[in-house]
Amino acid sequence: MLREDLQYITTEYLRDTNQISVRTANCCISEGLDNFHKILLFFEENGSFFRKKIKNAGRKSCEELDALCLNIIPNIEKEEKHLFFEIAEVKSVIKELNELEREILFSILALIENMEKDIRKRAYILSNNNEDIFNYAFNFCIKNGYFPMFGVFRMYLNLDENRDTKMAIEVLPIFQDSESAKLDEVAERYEISRERARQICNIDFCRTFEISSEVIEQKKNGCFLKYSELLQSKTNWDYILDMLKGIDVVSRETYELQNCLKKEQNTLSFEFVAQIIAYVFRDIFTIYGSRFNNTNKGENWKSTLLIRKAFTDIFDFDKMREEFENILIENEIEYLLDIENHISNSMCWKIFDYDKINSITKITKIILLYEFGLYSDEIYGQIKIPASKERKPIDVVYDILKQNEHPMHLMEIFSEFKRHLPKHKYTLENNPSKLRPSLHKHEDITFVNRKSVYTLKEWKHIPKGTIRNKIVEFLDKRDIPQSVESITEYVNLFFQTTQKNVHSSMHSGKYFVQFKGNLFGLKSKQYSSDFGKMKQSESQRKTFEQRLNDLELFIVENDHFPFSTSESDDETSLYRWWALIEQGRKKLSENQQKEVVRIQREYAEYKINKDTHKWNLTYNKIKVFILSNKRLPSAKGEEESLYTCLNKIKNDFYDDRLTEEQRRKYIELVKLI
Repeated sequence: MLREDLQYITTEYLRDTNQISVRTANCCISEGLDNFHKILLFFEENGSFFRKKIKNAGRKSCEELDALCLNIIPNIEKEEKHLFFEIAEVKSVIKELNELEREILFSILALIENMEKDIRKRAYILSNNNEDIFNYAFNFCIKNGYFPMFGVFRMYLNLDENRDTKMAIEVLPIFQDSESAKLDEVAERYEISRERARQICNIDFCRTFEISSEVIEQKKNGCFLKYSELLQSKTNWDYILDMLKGIDVVSRETYELQNCLKKEQNTLSFEFVAQIIAYVFRDIFTIYGSRFNNTNKGENWKSTLLIRKAFTDIFDFDKMREEFENILIENEIEYLLDIENHISNSMCWKIFDYDKINSITKITKIILLYEFGLYSDEIYGQIKIPASKERKPIDVVYDILKQNEHPMHLMEIFSEFKRHLPKHKYTLENNPSKLRPSLHKHEDITFVNRKSVYTLKEWKHIPKGTIRNKIVEFLDKRDIPQSVESITEYVNLFFQTTQKNVHSSMHSGKYFVQFKGNLFGLKSKQYSSDFGKMKQSESQRKTFEQRLNDLELFIVENDHFPFSTSESDDETSLYRWWALIEQGRKKLSENQQKEVVRIQREYAEYKINKDTHKWNLTYNKIKVFILSNKRLPSAKGEEESLYTCLNKIKNDFYDDRLTEEQRRKYIELVKLI
C-alpha cells in the first residue's frame, strides 16, 4: 500500500470497520481529516496526536490515532523500498531504448501503476486492515486477475475470535469434513442456554445469508457485519459468473468450481460455498438443500444444488422431486420411464416453454441421480423405476390391527406405524391424520362410533359403525315409531351413551322423522297416520354439534364434501350450512372453530368438485375391472362403457386435460396394464 493510496480510505470507513471509535472519527472529520492519508500526514508532521491535539480529542482518541498510524507506516516503507528497486531496474533499461520505445514503455508503466494502485486500494478495503489477508488477496489478484473471495472468507472465519462465530463454526457445516457439534454440547461449553445457542447459529448467523428480493440490513455493531460486507462487494465476486458460464446445475462435483476452490486454497464446504453464490447472485441462481438459509427451497433434499433461475422460474423442481419421491414409495412393478416424455407432460411447469424441455430434462436427470441414485439410459434416455420395497400404509395399518386383536385409536395405530416404518414420509411429517384415508378405504377395516377408533370387520364380537347405525338398525325392525328411552336401551347393548346423545343423533333429517309424543321413526318406512308427524317448526333446530356430526358422517360415507347441487335435499342443505361456516358468516365459539379447523385439516383430500368425484368413481371401476380380470375392458357388450371411459382418460392425458392427481392415477393404470 503506497502513501497516496490511503486517500481512498475514508474516515467513515475506518469508523464503520471499528478501526477507530465514533468519537475519534467525529473529531477528525470536524478538523478536515476526512481520509486516512490526511490523518497520516498530520501524524508525520507533528510526531504524535499528543503533541498537537485536534479539537475535542481526548487521551483515548489520541492513542487510537497514534496506533493507527504506527501500524501502517512499516507497510508503506516496505512497499516504497520495493518500488525503489523496481524503478531503478527500469531506469537502467530505459537508457538503451529509443524515443518511441521509451514512450510506449512509459505508457505501459503508467497503466500498470494505475492498475496496481486500484488493486491495492481494493485489497486494503477487502482485508479490513489485516496484513495477512491484504498480502494474500493482493498477490493472488496480481497473479490471477481477480480476488480469491472464498479464500478471503475462509481467512476471516479462521481469524475471527468472536464467541458467536466460533459457535456457528462448531454447529454448522461451514468447513469441509467438519463434524457438526450438538447444540446442547456447545451451549454447555459456552455457558449459555440451548435456545440462545440455537438463535446465534441457526438464526443470527444464517440471517447473514438469507436470500430475499432485497439485501437484509445488518446492525452496525453486529458480530457478523464483516461477512455481510464481504457479500455486498458484488464486483469482487463476478469471476464466479465467468467460471460458471454455460453451466445450468452446480453440484459438489462441478469441475470448474472445484478447480477454482483448489486454486484459492479453500477449505469451506460445498454447501456453504453454494449458499454464498446463491446469496450474491440471487437473480441468477436458486439453491436447493442448504442449512444456511432460513427460507431456503428444498429443505428435505439430500444434496445441495444450484440451478439457474431461468429454469426455476418456469419449472417447480421442488414439486418434481416430491413427485418422484412418492412414485418410488408407492410403485409396485419395476418399469422404464421415458423421462423426456414425462417432463413434457409434467404438471410441474409454472410457465410451459417448449424450447426448454431438453434443458429441464437434463436438470431433472441430474436431480434424480443425486437425490435417488437413478441413472438414465444414455441411448433412449429412460430411467428404471424400481419396485418399492416399502410396504403401503393401507397394508401396514391392517396388519397392526390384526396383530393387536382389538380395536385401536388412531394415535395408537400411528404409534405402531412409526415403529414399522420409521423412515416413511408420514412418520417424518409426524401427522397421524395422514392414515385416515388408508383406514377408511380398506375394505376390511371399519370405525367404531366415529371416535377415531378402528376395528376389523371380521371381528363379529366388536360393535361396528356408530350410535346412529344402531338406531337405524333398531327402528328398521319395528313397525311403529319408538320412544327415545327404548331406543337408548337398545343402543346401550353396544355402546355406552345417554338419552341426550341418542336424541341429538336422531335430529338428522337424512334418516329420521319425529312424531308427536317424542317418538321417532325412519324416513324410509311407512307408518300409520295415527302417528302425527311433527312440523318443522315444532321440532328442535339442530345444534352446531349435530350439524357437524352430520357433515363428518356424510364425508366418511360418500368420500366427498356435500355438493351444491344434488338430488338429495339433505345434501344441499348441508352444503349451504357448511358454506356459511367457511365464509365466516356464523358466529362460533372457540371450541366450535377448533372443530371446523379439524374437519378442514383431516378431510382436506375430500374437498373436490362434483366432476372430480365422478371421475374418481369411474377410475375406481376401471381399476377394479383390470385387477379382477387381468385385462382391459372390451369395446363390446356390458364392458363398452368402461372401455369408452378408459379411452377418454387416455386422450385427456395426452392432451394435458387431466389434473396432476388424475395424471398420477392414469400412470398407475398403465402400470397395471
